Amino acid sequence: MDIDTMANAIESKSSLTVGDVKHTIEALVEQLRKVLTQGNKVKIEGLGTFHMTLTCLPGETEKECTVKNIKRVNVRFIPDKAMKLVNASRSMTR
Repeated sequence: MDIDTMANAIESKSSLTVGDVKHTIEALVEQLRKVLTQGNKVKIEGLGTFHMTLTCLPGETEKECTVKNIKRVNVRFIPDKAMKLVNASRSMTR
């Protein structure tokens, strides 16, 4: 689902316009990115917690630990308990 489709769905269930919803989602993404790049976690009640992880090349000293050594940056998501309960009723498959 893209932002436009999500904005249309939210508009139909609220008093907000598509434009208002779209700008709010875009502002949320921008703020989420800003907070995560500062090394903080973001918890959204009812949804879950976002945090970043880094994969770096090994180094012997502190001075060797630089931005240039970062190989990969990942955004991790841990679902809120309410989200986990939704999936608890489903059986696991292999």
